[in-house]
Order: sequence, then C-alpha cells, then structure tokens
Amino acid sequence: MKKAFTLVEIIIVLTVIMIMSVMAVGGTSGILGNIRFTNAFNKMLLLVQQASNLSINGKNPDIINYSVTITPGQDIVLKGDSTEIDKITSTDLKEFSIYCEPNCTVATISYSNGTAVTDLTCTGIGKVNSLKIGLRKGTTYDKSFQVYKAGGIIQVSN
Repeated sequence: MKKAFTLVEIIIVLTVIMIMSVMAVGGTSGILGNIRFTNAFNKMLLLVQQASNLSINGKNPDIINYSVTITPGQDIVLKGDSTEIDKITSTDLKEFSIYCEPNCTVATISYSNGTAVTDLTCTGIGKVNSLKIGLRKGTTYDKSFQVYKAGGIIQVSN
C-alpha cells in the first residue's frame, strides 16, 4: 500500500516554513538598519579625519584652514577655507539624529593647514576644549566620537 502525506501534514509543514521565513526576514531588517547606521556614522567620522589629514599633510599651500561644520538636521560639510570639498547630505542622515556635546546648534572643527592646531567651536558657547559628536536612532543605536583641541585627537566611543 502506498503511503502519502495527508492534507493536515502538508498544511503543518507549510505553516512552519512560513513562520521560519517571516522570522528570517524580520532579522534581516534589523541587520540592514544596523548597516545603514554604521555607514552614516563612519561617513561622519571620515569627514573629520579627512580634514585632519589634509591639514597635517599641508599639500595645498593655498588653503589656510580645513573645517567640518556639523549642524543637526542639515548637511555636514568639509571645507578648505570657504570651498566645499566633501559633504554628507541631510538626506543621507534623515532617519538619524545628530547631537553635539556641549549642546550647541552648530559645531565646527577647524584644522590649520600644515599643523596640528585645532579649534573647536560651538555656536552660542564659543571655543571649547573638546567636542562630542554623536549619531542616534531611537534607543537602538547610539555611537559617538570625541575630538580634543590638544592635537586634534579623535577618539571613537561606544
């Protein structure tokens, strides 16, 4: 006599497969969110490191100052004097919130060309000895880096 699967057994197997596939897709969206967050944070950190490297190398004697301006909700811009070199658009960061400590509306990190002289400025506060710049998405993701006036040292936290 031939053995075959009953309709109930087939439905149970299909249900288990569907549940497992839904769990797999749900896990993937969390991984993609983490990748987007890490990518945005790394871009932000890279702009500051790029400004520091350009100033230390001093390869362009026409530029006096390299700076990165961070304004929450707007583009993050790397400039050589007043000329834009690179930026991260606010569209790239739209799902994240940027914060600065001490609390300021605009943070500027400036490096003098050919030297390690660093100026850190917070609008409304003035010059500060260190700036903490962070990126956050809800309560799930939070990563920051700190820039110190002494030598322009950049330290990643979290």
